[in-house]
Amino acid sequence: MNARLIVAAVKKLDPDACREVERYESTHKNRTTVLRAVRRRLAA
Repeated sequence: MNARLIVAAVKKLDPDACREVERYESTHKNRTTVLRAVRRRLAA
């Protein structure tokens, strides 16, 4: 999945799913745009 699609999907995720995405992304591709979107969603 490309970063743009993930960032769009993150907006619809619950906090647990966001944490899963954050864990996966930080240990695999580590894309800052995705991590930033997830952390922004968790802070909301």
